[in-house]
Amino acid sequence: MHQPLTPTLATFDVIDSEATVAFVDEFYRSKKMVSGICHGAAVFAHRKIPGTERSILEGHRVTGISDREVDILASGIEEPFSVEGELIKAGGKFEKAAEPFGGHVVVSRDSEGRIFVTGQNPASGLGMGKAIYEELFKKPYEG
Repeated sequence: MHQPLTPTLATFDVIDSEATVAFVDEFYRSKKMVSGICHGAAVFAHRKIPGTERSILEGHRVTGISDREVDILASGIEEPFSVEGELIKAGGKFEKAAEPFGGHVVVSRDSEGRIFVTGQNPASGLGMGKAIYEELFKKPYEG
């Protein structure tokens, strides 16, 4: 039997947190790069293009923790929502590593220059850092 997680867990609050919503909305309007990894990528799922009902993810390639990874990690605990499902529902083109817990990073740009950098899971952290560096400095990471 599944036991629901408490909704106050910060991992799940990010999707509609006032602080993160304000941050993402401001960065989106300003055409600044935004990023999210693992459950944190869910922050983009409910954000709309200002003045419309269209998702900011519409047409973007994106990743976050996959349903399969959650099934393996949660072992009987029911999460309040599926990150993968919410990103797909928002119009994102969800991608994931071939195997659970494989590192996977997605960099997606829109026609107006906005950049989304998302990582599937903690194994994606280093690759995500390199991708962000390369976007910021417009040169390959050589560290």
